[in-house]
Amino acid sequence: IYNQAWRNDQVVYDPRYQNEQAYSPTYRQHLHDVIRTIRNLGLGETFAEIGCGRGYFLGELRKCGFSAVGLDQAYEGDDPRITKEHYRPGMTFNVDCVVLRHVLEHMDDPVRFLAAIAESNSHEGFVYIEAPCFDWVCSKRSWLSITHEHVNYFRISDFNEIFGEVVGSGHFFGGQYLFVVARLSSIRDPGFTEARRATVPEDFTDDISWYLGELDTPGRNVVWGASSKGVLFSVHMSSRGGLVDAIVDISPQKQGRFLPVTGLEVLDPNTLVDRLEDQDKVFVMNVNYLDEVVERVGERCRFIAYPKAYSRC
Repeated sequence: IYNQAWRNDQVVYDPRYQNEQAYSPTYRQHLHDVIRTIRNLGLGETFAEIGCGRGYFLGELRKCGFSAVGLDQAYEGDDPRITKEHYRPGMTFNVDCVVLRHVLEHMDDPVRFLAAIAESNSHEGFVYIEAPCFDWVCSKRSWLSITHEHVNYFRISDFNEIFGEVVGSGHFFGGQYLFVVARLSSIRDPGFTEARRATVPEDFTDDISWYLGELDTPGRNVVWGASSKGVLFSVHMSSRGGLVDAIVDISPQKQGRFLPVTGLEVLDPNTLVDRLEDQDKVFVMNVNYLDEVVERVGERCRFIAYPKAYSRC
């Protein structure tokens, strides 16, 4: 599923790009679930992660006895096992498994990208792919999951066409992420058939008006999470007359910076939590973090989760 509005010149991945989620214990548990799956599938002992971010996942792999190296242009650190550059066709690996966690949705031509990776690893071993699940996005009407940075959207069925041998697949993170493990030697051109055409529900964005109504009730409006969903939520709401009073994020790299369009400063939650009152609302931008946020804040205000299918006040 291809985003025809995507423009490569509008997306830059450099050290200013901050997408580390491992500050959250909920997300760290997800990474442990991934490692458990990798071990259970018997994918080998040596790994190369393309787009490894700050290297947290690589470190967790090593703690579990695996050998792991990484690539990422936006890497900040001095680990000699992480190369600070983008993957380029022609690079060579010699590993049991190449890891692509939330990378493939950013690639203009994902099948060609996968074919290049297979060539880099001599068409040997496996690839572990993790990406947002388009079926979940549609079923939960998660309109904030449609972002410009994502060139492609995937279903597990798409990978059954891209690879001739899928050895494992399923879902993580409450269904939000899909994962697929396949043999690199089995990549093929999936072609296109009308039966595989994707459709978006007609009521996909109807919940926008519901959130506007919640913003309009008494009390301050605080958005929890300054990643893409928090940015987009603030833009969608403010462009329709909704007032967002503040946005917070637990990542120190984001605190003190400002959102595009709305200009909201990203605050440390600790500066705001004690000042929340009964009528105030905290809009949690991913339902998976709701319990974590409630535990941190306490039952001192209202909590509204995204997407609306999970909302709780």
